[in-house]
Amino acid sequence: MYNYQKNYEIIYQDDFIEYDREYRINFDNLNMFIKKCQLNKFFTENYINRFKEKIYKIDQNLKSNPQSDGLIEGLESDVFLCTQEIDECLIKLEQKEIKCNKINETETEIDFGTSHVLIFSIRNNKINDIRLKL
Repeated sequence: MYNYQKNYEIIYQDDFIEYDREYRINFDNLNMFIKKCQLNKFFTENYINRFKEKIYKIDQNLKSNPQSDGLIEGLESDVFLCTQEIDECLIKLEQKEIKCNKINETETEIDFGTSHVLIFSIRNNKINDIRLKL
């Protein structure tokens, strides 16, 4: 997460969403996004494949149901932080004001101290899933 926070502006320099007359996914920029996030280093292949599939489905939905304003269904929040309060979470990361708690051998809880808690599923020392704690 610290890598994501540190490189956030660089990662999103070339957004993979094109906000032209109708929203579209730019798959060249998506591939750059994946490289900039160093997904291969921090995430399992399973996670990366699910992420790509999710974006592909979003693109198909945008083609079937053109959209030119508002939030894109499936991308209503940051893809890793799972929130629209991105700046607040990035500040917490930068100031190292998060708490990590190992739940079990495969799950770690990341608490941003704002009732925003993520659960990371870990497999082979890489992130296999990120979900909100409900």
